[in-house]
Amino acid sequence: MKILVFGGTYDPIHIGHLLSAESLCEILEPDLVLFVPSAVSPHKNSVRTSFENRFKMLELALESFPKFRASNIEQTLGGISYTYQTLEKLHENYPQAKLFWAIGEDNAKSFDRWKNPDKILELAEVVVMSRSDSSNSQNENLKFYKTRLVDVSSTEIRERVKAGKSIRFLIPPKVEEFIQAKGLYQ
Repeated sequence: MKILVFGGTYDPIHIGHLLSAESLCEILEPDLVLFVPSAVSPHKNSVRTSFENRFKMLELALESFPKFRASNIEQTLGGISYTYQTLEKLHENYPQAKLFWAIGEDNAKSFDRWKNPDKILELAEVVVMSRSDSSNSQNENLKFYKTRLVDVSSTEIRERVKAGKSIRFLIPPKVEEFIQAKGLYQ
């Protein structure tokens, strides 16, 4: 079994996340794709949206894609969410699976400064979503794949909501409805 894992804050999930995942799925052909929202990110202190709301938005965004699932594994671990701990837990839950951890090109540049990068590489093949197949990382263990990338960010979506601007077509419709119903990012 091959499992492709996407970590992130998902505050909120947007079409860029989904298109990148779909693009990487066409290359790697995983059996399962897990979207793992961080409970407490070691890198982003500005996450104000509760884990429960971010997780619900993920579930809404993924419900029509049978291979895509939201995973609350980092919430069950408690504390700061470190990738190597998430991968250790995933290995416990899926002992026979080959794990792929997907990251963006921006994260590849700092990968060697992550907590326990060697352990991460033991536990999973780290795949980098890139605009080209060539590596711009010092770490030769990272595998770069040319994927579809969209210029949209969760920060932009939060700012647009706060400014009263449309977020239509940037996020799945059910996620937009949830944001409006909960009054998120106002």
